[in-house]
Amino acid sequence: MQRSNVRPADFVLWGTAVATLAAMAFESLTPAPARVLGLPEELYHSLSYLPLTFLLLLAAVWSPIRGRGPFPRAAWIVAAAAVVFGVGMELAQAFAPPRQPDVLDAVANALGAAAALGAWALLRRTVGISEPRRSLSGRPFLGK
Repeated sequence: MQRSNVRPADFVLWGTAVATLAAMAFESLTPAPARVLGLPEELYHSLSYLPLTFLLLLAAVWSPIRGRGPFPRAAWIVAAAAVVFGVGMELAQAFAPPRQPDVLDAVANALGAAAALGAWALLRRTVGISEPRRSLSGRPFLGK
């Protein structure tokens, strides 16, 4: 029997990211809830996509708990995927009355994803585990 490389931290990160993604899809396609704090709608969008993208980056690319993830060079791809998801949710709202697609909401989603990418990169630089440089083949790079 082959042993799994999945660690509990990976399970929690991926589970939380997928649950957040599902909750955001549900919230995007159902009637809008009342605004709790009376803030601009776009701010809610940015504040929603920030944790989603951050969780996906921690799960897929790198986290301080386990270092490299299964996709260690995919930070930009993960952030772009969150933006594409946000645009897709906005377009899907055309088929989910009373919701309506809004370009400003899509921009706010993208800004939240970009802020998450910046926060994640800052975390990785400041708390990051020092990892050996590797060549393109994946072997440790011995030169300078």
